Amino acid sequence: MKKLFMLLVVASLLGVSTIQAKAADKGILSIVGPIVSIPVGAGAGLLRGTITGGTHYADTVSDGIGGGVIGKLIGVPTGLVLGGVTGGVTGTVKGVVDGLVLGVEHPLTSKSMSLDGDFMDFDSYTILNL
Repeated sequence: MKKLFMLLVVASLLGVSTIQAKAADKGILSIVGPIVSIPVGAGAGLLRGTITGGTHYADTVSDGIGGGVIGKLIGVPTGLVLGGVTGGVTGTVKGVVDGLVLGVEHPLTSKSMSLDGDFMDFDSYTILNL
C-alpha cells in the first residue's frame, strides 16, 4: 500500500511538471491542486469504482443466468469479483485523470477529487465527464 501511495505521489508530481506553465498563470492553487487531487481522486475512484462496479456486475450476471437461487449463487460472487476489479481499475484511472485535469482548472474541489455526487452514482467508465 505504501508503494502504491508513493507511486501516486510521484505520478502527481510528474503530471504537475508537465502542466506547470498552464497552471502557473492561474496561481499557486492550480499547482497544489493536482498534487492533492490525484492521490485523493485515485483512492476515491478505487473505492467508489470497486463498489459500484461490483454491485452492477453482480446484478447483471445473476439476472443473466436466470435470477433464481442458482443464478444468485453463481452470479453474485462472480459479478462482485469481475465488477470489483474492472470498476477498481477504471475508477483509479478516472480519479487520476480528473485530479490531473480538473485539479488545474478547479483546484481542490470535490469534482477534481472524484468526491462529487452520490456514492453509488459514480460512473467509472466515463473519463473526463465535464
